[in-house]
Amino acid sequence: MSAGATLLAIDDEPGILAMVDRFAQRFGFEVVTRTDARAGLAEMPALKPAAVMVDLKMPEVNGLDVLRAIRDIDPTCQVILMTAHASVDTAIEALKLGALDYLSKPFDLDRLGDLLTTIRKSTERRERWLQVVGGSALSIFGHAMRARGCASTRRRNTQLPSRSSVPTRTCECVSQIDDSTAAVAGSVKCAEE
Repeated sequence: MSAGATLLAIDDEPGILAMVDRFAQRFGFEVVTRTDARAGLAEMPALKPAAVMVDLKMPEVNGLDVLRAIRDIDPTCQVILMTAHASVDTAIEALKLGALDYLSKPFDLDRLGDLLTTIRKSTERRERWLQVVGGSALSIFGHAMRARGCASTRRRNTQLPSRSSVPTRTCECVSQIDDSTAAVAGSVKCAEE
């Protein structure tokens, strides 16, 4: 595994943060824990976490609002919501807002381990892709993430690169990426057409 994948964990319960910290380190993550969601969000640009685990119900802020803020700060960041108060409605809303998953407390550690493995592999693939295609790929990837919505949303987004501005090599490399990233790359192809 490459070094440097950061997991930001935000929860008002220090015991949960300690457990997430110990567990995620076993999967190669550098873990940063915060009991204050606003402080965690403020640190995101500097931390550049691969993923954020955030509690749904905290005293001062709702986890869904934190998820929305994370999407604005870094649309490529994976988000896992965690809660002791699971409901189908909030799970559906979280997934619609782009959460990777929604975990009930106490955690199913096998499931959490699978999610962390998926995030690590995705992060490593993205790092390899960026090494191959260069720095401009991050901008293209960010545009593609914002363009994942329906076709009408893609047409309205005038910030997407035109076919002539997307390096041919980028498009070739995209075809070599796995299915989870290829869906994002497909958005770039659709937006170009």
